[in-house]
Amino acid sequence: MIEIVPFKGILYNQERFPDISPVVTPPYDVISAEQQEMYYQNHPYNSIRLILGKDQQGDNEANNKYTRAGDYFRTWLTEEILKQDECEAIYPLTQEFSYRAQKFIRKGFITLIKLEELGSGVFPHEKTLSRPKQDRLNLMLATKANFCQVFALYSDKEGILDECLNMESTPVIDIKDENMVSNQLFRLTQPTKLKKIKEVMRAKDIFIADGHHRYETALNARKILGYNFIMIYLTKMEGSGLTILPTHRLIRNMPHFQLSAFEEFFEIKKVDSCEELFKKMEEVRQPNHSFGIYTAGKNYLLVLKERNIMDKLMGNKHSQGFKQLDVSILQTLVIEHILKINDIEAGISYTHDEKKAKLLVDENKYRAALFLNPTRISQMQELSLQHELMPQKSTYFYPKLLTGLVMNKFTG
Repeated sequence: MIEIVPFKGILYNQERFPDISPVVTPPYDVISAEQQEMYYQNHPYNSIRLILGKDQQGDNEANNKYTRAGDYFRTWLTEEILKQDECEAIYPLTQEFSYRAQKFIRKGFITLIKLEELGSGVFPHEKTLSRPKQDRLNLMLATKANFCQVFALYSDKEGILDECLNMESTPVIDIKDENMVSNQLFRLTQPTKLKKIKEVMRAKDIFIADGHHRYETALNARKILGYNFIMIYLTKMEGSGLTILPTHRLIRNMPHFQLSAFEEFFEIKKVDSCEELFKKMEEVRQPNHSFGIYTAGKNYLLVLKERNIMDKLMGNKHSQGFKQLDVSILQTLVIEHILKINDIEAGISYTHDEKKAKLLVDENKYRAALFLNPTRISQMQELSLQHELMPQKSTYFYPKLLTGLVMNKFTG
């Protein structure tokens, strides 16, 4: 059972920050070292100091990037850089953005939910790693706060909650981020609407899209702090603005990389441009599986010849749903079987940006780019309900949520 809990959110003080653009960041796990430095330079009160602090010489158990984040948070509250709302609320969020020349609107809301064990109303879809969880646990224990939201989905085919989330008031925050995504945050305190949202969500399952490490960290922190809630962003999976991007693979310099190695398993066709390649990949993806390769300045469309090839390669290790994922086929058939890459970290890099992938190949930093279609929401939902985790880098939900819109301080 999903228990929605309105909360007194913490926001940047708008009297001091009428425009919060200089103090917000993307989620910590998509920030590069170069971006981290850039956000540090953007503003002395940028939220990077809370979510992704710098290591310093002489750091020890009592003084480190986590304890400094806690000090910043408490000081900023005392000095009213950050201010906590006086009334409990749910925070609807509307994001407008463009992707491949199309415009989209995604609507959802930020709230607290009561923590549930994974698989009991809350379903993950990707594996997690121990190192990021320890990092987030250290931060959570030092700050006793949530700065980033877990991003999760729920089903609402009838649009029961649409009316509650259609806000006619002026947004509390209205900014356009560095990716030209418009973010409008509202404050919902109306008791009748809050009650309806709580009642409707009680019977729902939710599916974690982004933030698996944060959710599992909260479960671990609960044993230490006794705090039983986590801040989460929820959006319906039937929404027209819910956009999943694929995570493409970049192959490092392989002296024996040959396109002919793919001929046994794929029909191969040269196409004139990346734009045409992605169009054709989409056109033939059902009931087939299609991929793209960019290498030596040329684009090739690959269409799988035998749909049951994964049965031969994987046997009964996974379900049919798992074996029919494009990302599973790419990993098992292409990367492991055809290219025989055993050391994934050394041989493969990842990006969701096809233009960047093409550029890196043109600069001879990589031998080839392997392109794939995005995972479908229905695939994610099916495997999650079966308690079967997808391979890592299976999904990239776009746009990401900004850190710094609203934060949650643990109580009790």
